[in-house]
Amino acid sequence: MANNIISLISQIRSKANKLIINELEKAGIDGVVPSHGSILHVLAMQESCSMQELAKKINRTKPTVTVLVKKLVAIGLVEKITSPVDARINLIRLSAKGNNIMPKIKIISKTLINTTLKGFSEKEIQEVSSYLARLADNLS
Repeated sequence: MANNIISLISQIRSKANKLIINELEKAGIDGVVPSHGSILHVLAMQESCSMQELAKKINRTKPTVTVLVKKLVAIGLVEKITSPVDARINLIRLSAKGNNIMPKIKIISKTLINTTLKGFSEKEIQEVSSYLARLADNLS
């Protein structure tokens, strides 16, 4: 059973990504992939942030975030602006187009959560969350 845990986590991630991709296609959102979700979520919650801040918030390396943000800039969902405090720092924020798709993104996120957690009690959700957090901590 213990040998199966990582495999199950991998299967869950793969199936979740497939669901997200299908829902993005149904919603007519082109160019967005599951790995963009956490960036869009952070930017929807705050007006703007630096690449370094964004990387820390989504637990990714700065080079990875740079690649993901470049793609989002290319498809017009986010934009880079110069920090009013320090001209050497670029800030990232949602564009008007990015803000317009966020209601659809939130629905897709709710669909993923509702599908994944269907049939689980609140207590079970808390337990699973706790166990997964411990697994993640073990790998830190």
